[in-house]
Amino acid sequence: MNRLRFLTALALVLAVVTALFAAGDAHSQTPSIELTPNSGFSSFTVVGSDFNNLTDITFTWDGDPVDHFPDRFLDGPTFTTIITVPSGSRPGRHTVTAYGSIIESSDPPVTTSATFTVIDTTGPQGTQGLDGEDGASGLPGSPGSIGPPGPYGPQGNQGRPGEETNPGINMAAILLALGVIALNFVLMAKKSLK
Repeated sequence: MNRLRFLTALALVLAVVTALFAAGDAHSQTPSIELTPNSGFSSFTVVGSDFNNLTDITFTWDGDPVDHFPDRFLDGPTFTTIITVPSGSRPGRHTVTAYGSIIESSDPPVTTSATFTVIDTTGPQGTQGLDGEDGASGLPGSPGSIGPPGPYGPQGNQGRPGEETNPGINMAAILLALGVIALNFVLMAKKSLK
């Protein structure tokens, strides 16, 4: 009887120890992701391993959330999904991070990362092309507005003084002209009387 109790107790202890070791092995497995391919410029496949009981899995690209397809996984330690390289990503190395957690759980998410290298698809600069033909002349523009008047120029040099005239000669010329005019009137009057 005592031997049976001893064997029962021993079996129970072995079962507990085995369960603890199994749980320890399960918890010691670290989730990981593998990217295939791990370089390119369009999209890649993410294969996750050891995501035990982690049913809510999200991804980031350099810290920013990124979509994946399919966006729901069956319960299990592994999954496969596809991520498209975000538009505008510069050539070089980028970090893809997976966050695994249990829905409605307060435990912090389990994270694991891998690196994807965006390939530079820009080719070398081509040679410069030939000059094109000259285009047609454009229409004349509208006249501009009249500008403000310019500043006054400097004063010119004073001219030479005129020659002095004799007042007597001037008066004689005036009287002669008046006499000629009067004579013309007289002649015209005589003609009209005839």
